[in-house]
Amino acid sequence: MAVTGTISLAMGLLVVIGWHTGHILPSSNLLLESEPVRYNAGLCFLFGGIALLLLVRGQFGLVWLASAPVAIVGLLTGCEYAFTLNLGLDDLFFRTSELAPSIPPRMAPNTAMCFTLLGGALLLASEKPRALGNGAQAVVAALAAAVGLVGFIGYVAGVPAAYSWGRFTPMAAPTAAVMCALGLGVIAFAWRQYTAGSAGVPRWLPLVGALTLTAGSVALWQALHVLHPESALDVLILVMGLMQAALLYLVLHLLRSMRERAQQLRQLNTVLHIQMSSLERAERELQGRQAYTRSLIEASLDPLVTISPDGKITDVNAATEAATGCSRQELVGTDFCDYFTQPNRARAGYQQVFREGIVRDYELEIRHREGRLIPVVYNAATYQDRAGAVIGVFAAARDITERKKTEQALRYSEERYRALLVATAQVVWTTPPDGMVEDMPMWREYTGQTVEQVRGWGWLEALHPEDRERTAAVWSKAVETRSMYETEFRIRRSDGQYRHFSIRGVPVLEQNGSIREWVGTCTDIHERKQIEDELRRQAALLDLAHDAILVRDLQSKVVYWNRGAEETYSWSAKEAVGRLVHELLQTRFPVPLPDIEAAFLQNGEWEGELQHFTHEGRSIVVASRWSLQRDRNGAPANILEINRDISDRKQLEDSLRQRTLELENSVAELEAFSYSVSHDLRAPLRSVDGFSQILLEDYRDEVDAEGQDYLRRIRVASQNMGQLIDALLQLSRVMRSELAREPVDLSLLALSTAALIQKAEPSRQVRLHIANGLQARGDRRLLGVALQNLLQNAWKFTARNPDPNIEFGSTQKDGTTAYYVRDNGIGFDMTYVGKLFTPFQRLHAREQFEGTGIGLATVQRIIKRHGGRVWAEGAVGKGATFYFSLES
Repeated sequence: MAVTGTISLAMGLLVVIGWHTGHILPSSNLLLESEPVRYNAGLCFLFGGIALLLLVRGQFGLVWLASAPVAIVGLLTGCEYAFTLNLGLDDLFFRTSELAPSIPPRMAPNTAMCFTLLGGALLLASEKPRALGNGAQAVVAALAAAVGLVGFIGYVAGVPAAYSWGRFTPMAAPTAAVMCALGLGVIAFAWRQYTAGSAGVPRWLPLVGALTLTAGSVALWQALHVLHPESALDVLILVMGLMQAALLYLVLHLLRSMRERAQQLRQLNTVLHIQMSSLERAERELQGRQAYTRSLIEASLDPLVTISPDGKITDVNAATEAATGCSRQELVGTDFCDYFTQPNRARAGYQQVFREGIVRDYELEIRHREGRLIPVVYNAATYQDRAGAVIGVFAAARDITERKKTEQALRYSEERYRALLVATAQVVWTTPPDGMVEDMPMWREYTGQTVEQVRGWGWLEALHPEDRERTAAVWSKAVETRSMYETEFRIRRSDGQYRHFSIRGVPVLEQNGSIREWVGTCTDIHERKQIEDELRRQAALLDLAHDAILVRDLQSKVVYWNRGAEETYSWSAKEAVGRLVHELLQTRFPVPLPDIEAAFLQNGEWEGELQHFTHEGRSIVVASRWSLQRDRNGAPANILEINRDISDRKQLEDSLRQRTLELENSVAELEAFSYSVSHDLRAPLRSVDGFSQILLEDYRDEVDAEGQDYLRRIRVASQNMGQLIDALLQLSRVMRSELAREPVDLSLLALSTAALIQKAEPSRQVRLHIANGLQARGDRRLLGVALQNLLQNAWKFTARNPDPNIEFGSTQKDGTTAYYVRDNGIGFDMTYVGKLFTPFQRLHAREQFEGTGIGLATVQRIIKRHGGRVWAEGAVGKGATFYFSLES
C-alpha cells in the first residue's frame, strides 16, 4: 500500500508540476505512445496517493477527507459524459486550454469511472474489520484495477479499443498503470483488514481473482482479434479465458472451504483438550478441597460440630475438644445437649434448626469437664444429601467471654456517660439515616413529650414557634446533603420554660459511604445567651458614647473598638481590631512607656494626657484613662482604655492662658493708671481748691460778688472732681481685689451701714426696716460697699418725701433667693432702666441730687464678681426697688 500510494503521489506531482511549468510529461519517457495525462487526473492521483499513505498510518478521518475529492471529480466528469454537460470542471483548477489548446482538457470516461470507483472504495475504509465493508471495498477496487489493466494491455498490444471508448478522450497509458496499482493497493488494505479479524480466506477473494483474470482475457482477446482478424483463434482464447476464470474461482473457493474446515477441526481439538484438562483439574481440586476443608475445620478457633437427626454428635474439631475437655472419641456418639448448662434450651435450639433450617446468634453456656463455664453463641444450619434429604446439623460456636466482659464494661461506660450528660445539661439523640425520628428518650425526658409526640417531625412541637420553620429547613438540608447539622433554637422544658440550646449532629457513615444513623447533642446555652445579650446591650451603649472606648490584650492588640473610637481616629473597627494600638495611633507619651506600664500594673489604673495621630495624620491630644481587667481567677486579662479628645479644650486653655496674661498686663496698666490718678491728679485739684478758698477769705474785699461766685464754683467743681477720682479708685479696687468668700450676715451688715448713714445726717427722720437672719456667702468688705451704695441711694432719693421709708429684705425669684432694697422716694422711669448701672449716667440733675454716678455701677461689678446679677424696678413718684442675687 505504501509503494502504490507513493507511486500515485509521485505521478500526481509530476503531472501537476508539468502542467504548471509547461513541460507536459512526453510519451517517449514511458516507452509507449500515449495520450498526455490531464490536469484533473494528476490531482486525483495526488489525493489518491495521500489517501493510501494515510491508510497505512491508520488516520481514517483524513483518509475520508483526501478520498472525497477523487470520488467527486470522477463522478462529476462521468456526469458530463453521460448527460452531455459542461460543468466547467476541466478549467476549475487549471486552464489547460490556454497552455495546450490542441489537447482536450477533459479526462477519459474510463478514467473518470476508475476514479469514481477508487474514491468510493477509499471512502469504504473503516478502522474496524467488517466482512461486508471489506468485501465491497475489494470488489469495487478490483473493478477499477481491471479497467486499468485492460487499458494498459491495450497500449502494450497496440489495441486502441482497450483504452479508448468510442470518440471520447482515450485513457493515458500512465493513467492505466497507476489505476491498476491503486486498485491493487486498496485490495491489499481490504485483505489486511479482513485477516486482522479472521484467520480464513476472504469470501470475496475468488470474485476478485475472477474479475482480474476476465479483464486480462478480454484484453488479450481484443489484441488477437486486431492482429489476426481472419482467424477463429480469438474465440477459442476467449472461451479458454472464461474457463480459466471459472476454474480459478472454483479453486479459490475450494481452497477457502478447506482452510475453514481445517480451522474448525483445530478449534474442536483445542476445545476437547481444554475440557479434558478441566476434568482432571476439577478432580484434583475436589481432593484438595476435601483436605483443605478438613484443615479449615481443624484450624478454626471456634468449636465446630456435626449432629445427626437424633441429636448424637457425629464429628467435632480440636476447638470443641478444648472447650469441653473431652476427646473426639469420647464426644462422638453422645448427646450434644449434655455439655451445656441448660440442656433443654440447647435441645430447643436444635429443634428450631430442623424447623427453620438455620439459627443464628443462639446463646448457650458450655460446661467444661473441669467445671468452668464458657459463654458461646451458636450459628447452626442443616445439611442435605444429593437427594435433598436432611442428614444432620452443622453447628459453630463462638466464645463470647471477652464480648461479655466488653458489653459489661460498655454498659458501665454508658451509665457513666449518661450521668455525665445529665450533669452537663446535654441531651443526646439518634435518628435513622432518612432523618425521620423514631424515638429520642433523653429528648422526651427533658421536654415531657411522649413517643407518639416525638416520632417523625413531632419533636418540632417542643421548639419555640419562632424557631420551628428555620430549624426544619436546616435539618432537611443536612439530611439531603449528608452534611453536619448545626444550629441553635429554644426548647420548651417539661415545666414550660423555653431555654436556649446549641444543637450539633453528625452522620455516622458505613464503610461504603452510606449513612448508618445520625448522632447529635443538644447543649444548654441559656445562661451564655443571656450573657451575650447583656454584652450586646453594653456594646450598644458603648457605641453611643462619643469617647473612644477600646479594649486591648496584654500585648496591646486591639480586641474591641467602639463607634466613638471610629469617630475620633477615623479607623474602622475592622481595620483596628488585631493591630497594636500604639503603632496604630503613633502614641506620644509624656514619660517613657515602661514607667507608665510599671505604674499601671502596680495600681491597676493610669490617667494622663497622650498625643495620638488619626487615620488622616491629624494630631490630637486625648485625656486617657486605663483600667486593668481581670478574669475569674484574678489574673490580668485585658486593658480597658477610654480616650477623650481634648484638643479643643487644650487650645481653649492656651487661649485663656494668653488672655489671662493679657488681662494681667491690663490690670497692671490699670493699677499704674489708678496710681497716676491718685497722686498726679489730686495734687493740682487740692491746689485749685486751696487757692480758691484763700482768695475768698483773704481777698474778699478786693474781689467783687461775681468773682467770688466764680471762685465758689471753682471750689465746687474741684471738690466734685475729687469725689469722682475717689469713686473711680473705689471701682478699680472692686475690680482688682481678690474675693475672700466667707459666711456673711447681711442683716447685721445692713444695720451697721444704715447707722453710719443716719449718723451723718441726724436731723432726718427715716423709717428703716431690715429683715433679720439674712445670710449669704461672699466677700464681707465688697458686700458692705454694695449695701452702702444701695442704702445711700435710698436715703438720698427719699429726702423730699415727708414720710420716708427704706426696707431691706429677701424674696424668691425664679427659684433663687433675691435680696432687695426698697424705698418710697421719687422713683424713676422704667424706660431708662438700662442707664442706671452705666458709670457716670444720671437720671436726675446734679442740682437736684448730688452724686457721681458711679455707685450703681460699683454695685453691679461687685454682684457680678460674686456670680450673681442685679436689676431694678420702679415708677416715677412711687419709689424704686433694687434686687441682687448671689451665686448659690
